[in-house]
Amino acid sequence: MAEGVACSSVLLSIMYKLLVLCVIVGGVFADPALFEDRKLPRPPSCRGQKEAGKEACENAVGRLAPHPSECRLFFYCLRSRAICHRCPFGLHFNPSLRVCDWPKNAGCASASTSAAPPSSKSPAPEAPSSPPSPPPSSPPSSPSSPPEEPASSAAPASSEPPTAAPSTVTEAEAVPDFDEESESY
Repeated sequence: MAEGVACSSVLLSIMYKLLVLCVIVGGVFADPALFEDRKLPRPPSCRGQKEAGKEACENAVGRLAPHPSECRLFFYCLRSRAICHRCPFGLHFNPSLRVCDWPKNAGCASASTSAAPPSSKSPAPEAPSSPPSPPPSSPPSSPSSPPEEPASSAAPASSEPPTAAPSTVTEAEAVPDFDEESESY
Protein backbone atom coordinates (compact mmCIF):
# COMPACT_ATOMS: atom_id res chain seq x y z
CA MET A 1 0.00 0.00 0.00
CA ALA A 2 2.87 2.37 0.75
CA GLU A 3 4.23 1.91 -2.78
CA GLY A 4 0.90 2.98 -4.27
CA VAL A 5 0.81 6.13 -2.13
CA ALA A 6 4.41 7.00 -3.06
CA CYS A 7 3.69 6.46 -6.77
CA SER A 8 0.54 8.54 -6.49
CA SER A 9 2.36 11.42 -4.77
CA VAL A 10 5.12 11.36 -7.42
CA LEU A 11 2.49 11.43 -10.16
CA LEU A 12 0.69 14.33 -8.45
CA SER A 13 3.97 16.20 -8.10
CA ILE A 14 4.70 15.78 -11.81
CA MET A 15 1.17 16.84 -12.75
CA TYR A 16 1.45 19.91 -10.50
CA LYS A 17 4.73 20.94 -12.16
CA LEU A 18 3.17 20.45 -15.58
CA LEU A 19 0.18 22.58 -14.59
CA VAL A 20 2.44 25.39 -13.31
CA LEU A 21 4.45 25.24 -16.53
CA CYS A 22 1.26 25.47 -18.63
CA VAL A 23 0.05 28.48 -16.64
CA ILE A 24 3.40 30.26 -17.07
CA VAL A 25 3.63 29.53 -20.80
CA GLY A 26 -0.03 30.42 -21.31
CA GLY A 27 0.43 33.70 -19.47
CA VAL A 28 3.38 34.65 -21.64
CA PHE A 29 1.66 33.85 -24.92
CA ALA A 30 -1.70 35.29 -23.90
CA ASP A 31 -0.25 38.74 -23.19
CA PRO A 32 -2.49 41.19 -25.11
CA ALA A 33 0.49 43.46 -25.77
CA LEU A 34 1.81 40.81 -28.15
CA PHE A 35 -1.29 41.04 -30.34
CA GLU A 36 -2.03 44.79 -30.40
CA ASP A 37 -0.47 45.30 -33.83
CA ARG A 38 -2.39 42.38 -35.34
CA LYS A 39 -5.88 43.85 -35.19
CA LEU A 40 -7.84 43.55 -38.41
CA PRO A 41 -9.64 46.60 -39.76
CA ARG A 42 -13.38 46.61 -39.26
CA PRO A 43 -15.17 45.48 -42.42
CA PRO A 44 -17.50 47.94 -44.13
CA SER A 45 -21.13 47.60 -43.15
CA CYS A 46 -24.14 47.24 -45.40
CA ARG A 47 -26.33 49.03 -42.84
CA GLY A 48 -27.66 52.39 -43.94
CA GLN A 49 -26.78 51.82 -47.60
CA LYS A 50 -30.33 52.12 -48.97
CA GLU A 51 -29.77 55.41 -50.83
CA ALA A 52 -26.39 54.33 -52.18
CA GLY A 53 -27.95 51.07 -53.37
CA LYS A 54 -30.80 52.84 -55.08
CA GLU A 55 -28.37 55.15 -56.90
CA ALA A 56 -26.03 52.29 -57.84
CA CYS A 57 -28.85 50.13 -59.20
CA GLU A 58 -30.23 52.98 -61.31
CA ASN A 59 -26.87 53.24 -63.08
CA ALA A 60 -26.16 49.48 -63.14
CA VAL A 61 -25.53 47.41 -66.22
CA GLY A 62 -26.81 43.98 -65.24
CA ARG A 63 -27.85 42.89 -61.78
CA LEU A 64 -24.64 43.60 -59.86
CA ALA A 65 -23.57 47.16 -59.17
CA PRO A 66 -20.52 48.52 -57.31
CA HIS A 67 -20.95 50.69 -54.23
CA PRO A 68 -20.19 54.32 -55.14
CA SER A 69 -17.55 54.83 -52.43
CA GLU A 70 -16.72 51.50 -50.71
CA CYS A 71 -14.63 49.00 -52.71
CA ARG A 72 -15.65 45.90 -50.75
CA LEU A 73 -19.40 46.51 -51.05
CA PHE A 74 -21.63 45.83 -54.03
CA PHE A 75 -25.36 45.61 -54.66
CA TYR A 76 -27.52 42.90 -56.14
CA CYS A 77 -30.24 44.79 -57.97
CA LEU A 78 -33.54 42.94 -58.04
CA ARG A 79 -36.56 44.78 -59.40
CA SER A 80 -37.00 47.72 -57.04
CA ARG A 81 -34.61 46.48 -54.32
CA ALA A 82 -30.88 46.87 -53.88
CA ILE A 83 -29.45 44.10 -51.70
CA CYS A 84 -26.05 44.99 -50.26
CA HIS A 85 -23.29 42.36 -50.17
CA ARG A 86 -19.68 42.49 -48.96
CA CYS A 87 -16.65 40.89 -50.59
CA PRO A 88 -14.45 38.66 -48.38
CA PHE A 89 -11.54 40.29 -46.56
CA GLY A 90 -8.82 41.52 -48.88
CA LEU A 91 -10.99 41.46 -52.02
CA HIS A 92 -12.72 44.30 -53.85
CA PHE A 93 -15.71 44.21 -56.18
CA ASN A 94 -14.63 44.21 -59.83
CA PRO A 95 -17.45 45.89 -61.80
CA SER A 96 -16.19 44.78 -65.21
CA LEU A 97 -16.10 41.08 -64.28
CA ARG A 98 -18.86 41.40 -61.65
CA VAL A 99 -16.93 39.34 -59.09
CA CYS A 100 -14.94 39.93 -55.92
CA ASP A 101 -11.36 40.20 -57.12
CA TRP A 102 -7.87 41.20 -55.95
CA PRO A 103 -7.65 44.97 -55.44
CA LYS A 104 -5.06 45.43 -58.20
CA ASN A 105 -7.48 43.80 -60.67
CA ALA A 106 -10.66 45.48 -59.42
CA GLY A 107 -9.58 49.03 -60.23
CA CYS A 108 -11.37 50.61 -57.27
CA ALA A 109 -9.82 53.81 -55.94
CA SER A 110 -11.70 54.32 -52.68
CA ALA A 111 -9.68 56.12 -50.02
CA SER A 112 -11.68 54.53 -47.20
CA THR A 113 -10.60 50.95 -47.84
CA SER A 114 -7.32 49.19 -47.61
CA ALA A 115 -6.50 46.05 -49.53
CA ALA A 116 -4.89 44.23 -46.62
CA PRO A 117 -3.44 44.94 -43.20
CA PRO A 118 0.15 46.17 -43.15
CA SER A 119 2.56 43.30 -43.25
CA SER A 120 6.20 43.00 -42.32
CA LYS A 121 6.71 40.33 -44.96
CA SER A 122 7.90 41.27 -48.42
CA PRO A 123 5.31 40.83 -51.18
CA ALA A 124 5.33 37.62 -53.16
CA PRO A 125 7.07 37.85 -56.53
CA GLU A 126 4.70 38.26 -59.44
CA ALA A 127 4.50 35.72 -62.23
CA PRO A 128 6.60 36.68 -65.26
CA SER A 129 4.66 38.22 -68.13
CA SER A 130 6.95 36.68 -70.75
CA PRO A 131 7.25 32.94 -71.42
CA PRO A 132 9.84 31.07 -69.33
CA SER A 133 13.39 31.09 -70.63
CA PRO A 134 14.89 27.82 -71.86
CA PRO A 135 16.63 25.68 -69.23
CA PRO A 136 20.39 26.13 -68.75
CA SER A 137 22.63 23.89 -70.79
CA SER A 138 24.57 22.71 -67.75
CA PRO A 139 23.00 20.75 -64.88
CA PRO A 140 22.29 22.63 -61.66
CA SER A 141 24.85 22.14 -58.92
CA SER A 142 23.81 21.03 -55.47
CA PRO A 143 26.50 21.86 -52.90
CA SER A 144 24.67 20.14 -50.05
CA SER A 145 24.97 16.62 -51.49
CA PRO A 146 27.89 14.93 -53.29
CA PRO A 147 27.34 13.74 -56.86
CA GLU A 148 26.15 10.18 -57.11
CA GLU A 149 28.41 7.64 -58.78
CA PRO A 150 26.67 5.30 -61.23
CA ALA A 151 26.74 1.62 -60.36
CA SER A 152 28.97 -0.59 -62.52
CA SER A 153 26.02 -2.74 -63.62
CA ALA A 154 24.00 0.29 -64.77
CA ALA A 155 23.34 1.11 -68.42
CA PRO A 156 26.14 2.94 -70.25
CA ALA A 157 26.20 6.65 -69.55
CA SER A 158 25.02 9.09 -72.17
CA SER A 159 27.54 11.50 -73.66
CA GLU A 160 25.09 14.41 -73.21
CA PRO A 161 24.92 16.15 -69.83
CA PRO A 162 21.57 15.90 -68.05
CA THR A 163 19.34 18.95 -68.36
CA ALA A 164 17.15 20.50 -65.71
CA ALA A 165 13.42 20.11 -66.16
CA PRO A 166 11.89 23.37 -67.42
CA SER A 167 9.68 25.18 -64.98
CA THR A 168 6.09 25.37 -66.08
CA VAL A 169 4.06 28.54 -65.94
CA THR A 170 0.42 28.08 -66.76
CA GLU A 171 -1.94 30.75 -67.91
CA ALA A 172 -4.87 31.51 -65.65
CA GLU A 173 -8.16 30.18 -66.91
CA ALA A 174 -10.47 32.73 -68.41
CA VAL A 175 -13.28 33.82 -66.13
CA PRO A 176 -16.65 32.99 -67.71
CA ASP A 177 -19.00 35.88 -68.30
CA PHE A 178 -21.69 36.42 -65.70
CA ASP A 179 -25.05 35.22 -66.91
CA GLU A 180 -27.38 38.12 -66.21
CA GLU A 181 -30.45 35.90 -66.46
CA SER A 182 -29.23 33.49 -63.77
CA GLU A 183 -30.90 33.83 -60.38
CA SER A 184 -28.58 31.52 -58.43
CA TYR A 185 -24.94 31.99 -57.46
